Amino acid sequence: NNVKLDNNEGYVKDGIISDRRGEYVYLKFSDGVRLKWSTDSLSVFITVEVQYIGKVSGLCGDYNEKKGDDFKINDGSSTNDAFRFANSWRLDSRVYLLFF
Repeated sequence: NNVKLDNNEGYVKDGIISDRRGEYVYLKFSDGVRLKWSTDSLSVFITVEVQYIGKVSGLCGDYNEKKGDDFKINDGSSTNDAFRFANSWRLDSRVYLLFF
């Protein structure tokens, strides 16, 4: 609604809570989904509450409390190799080195 919020000032409307803390903007939805993004690095984090166990799948595993499928590669198999995992999801043929 064209309302500018100062840093650390929140806003609530229609079941959505928005909050800004430092470089992060947080959105919390009434259904238990939370989104956090960094305005500096454009990183985005999405989390969901426990009611979604067994109902949500994602790139870094399914939310099912089974750590064995956290590195599921695009062919459906799993790996423990972070390099293989990351590069299996690339949309182009270039290969990048990952450092952790």
